Amino acid sequence: MNTKSILKLVAGVLVLLGSPLTQAANELRVGALVPRTGVAASVGPEMSYGVKYVLEQAGYQVGGRKIVLIEEDESDNPATAVAKARKLVEGDKVDVVLGPLLAHTSAAVSQYLARSGVAHLPFGMADKPSSAHSIYTAGTGIGNAYVAGQYASQDLKRKRAAVLVMDYALGHQMRDGFTAGFKASGGQVTSTQLLPMGTSDVAPYFEGLGEADVLAVLMVNPTDFAFARQYRQAGLKLPVIFISSQPQEEPLLQQMGQDIVGMYGATMYGPEIESPENQKFVAAFKQKYKRRPGIATVHAGYWGAAMVLQAAKQVGAD
Repeated sequence: MNTKSILKLVAGVLVLLGSPLTQAANELRVGALVPRTGVAASVGPEMSYGVKYVLEQAGYQVGGRKIVLIEEDESDNPATAVAKARKLVEGDKVDVVLGPLLAHTSAAVSQYLARSGVAHLPFGMADKPSSAHSIYTAGTGIGNAYVAGQYASQDLKRKRAAVLVMDYALGHQMRDGFTAGFKASGGQVTSTQLLPMGTSDVAPYFEGLGEADVLAVLMVNPTDFAFARQYRQAGLKLPVIFISSQPQEEPLLQQMGQDIVGMYGATMYGPEIESPENQKFVAAFKQKYKRRPGIATVHAGYWGAAMVLQAAKQVGAD
């Protein structure tokens, strides 16, 4: 689906739901669920910057109406995320909800918002949207990881892969996507291991890698830091490819230091993209926030807010 089609779909959802502007005729109220605590807390501020950049560029106005942004913490617990979504909808009377990021919290929030009749644009990815109210602008876990599998086989010339991912919804999706892409390009997956969320000791899993010539991983904090450090300490030499976008954020790379150097990463966005449009955006963003935009800034916060803004424009903010 192209961007024009997605915008029409988002605009259509806004109209069919009877949103926006039930709270006040001169306001469009936007709720955002971003991770401030839990396993994804490190990228929460980056996502918030992306949302605010888009809305600030618009002067917090659309169609002559004021945009009100209300943020809440999704944490990494579905029950907490739903409670925060309920607060946004029933207490703050928002017209649309952005986020959350994590696949399992997004699914729970999606089910609640379907019942409450509020449009929903999660920040993360999903292969099976749980509601017609939810539009996943970041795509699917399988789709995003598929090309990493192709790259490992075709570009790195590897034929036997070990897969090591977190044991949650997106981890399963990206495992399946990488495996499908790798096999379609002539490769074979020799082992697959699932790590419990919050794992801080990855070393025991190295014994199960088998006869692989490349290691594909998906990690979330604190496991990504532990993995990079312990992999180097173990003296392992297999090429490593991160099939998720998270470890590509600059603050995380800086904290990992030399441990991460030489590993590969798959991402949907990077500030190094040399198009004139991107370089202009990076310069403006850096001037405003004293930092470069990362993957969470753009593929989550920026895309979600931009979709809401453009869809509202198409229907005259009505």
